[in-house]
Amino acid sequence: MAGLKKISRDTAEKILKDRETYRQGKWIAHSRNVALSAMIIADKLKLDSDLAYSMGLLHDIGRSFTEGQFKHIVCGYEYMKSLGYFDAAGICLSHSFAVQDIHSYVGAIDI
Repeated sequence: MAGLKKISRDTAEKILKDRETYRQGKWIAHSRNVALSAMIIADKLKLDSDLAYSMGLLHDIGRSFTEGQFKHIVCGYEYMKSLGYFDAAGICLSHSFAVQDIHSYVGAIDI
């Protein structure tokens, strides 16, 4: 889709650093581990490893707004969308669905 703002690794790092001042927790280390894993996999597949790192880093950014299970995906989606990063917003919204079916969500639906 034309006009989508691609998020850089530096920007993703800045966003995470900013949001971790609002809510500390295991989600931060988890996000960094997911980012590194995504980067390694993307590199092996000859895909954009910096973009994979950025998306992995931000997939749980909604956890900086809430302790909620299901709610964090909505908060992350809304936040990234408000910044104009629609691809990252989509990752926030879809990362908890291994199967594209809302009933397959892994976790409590707390909204």
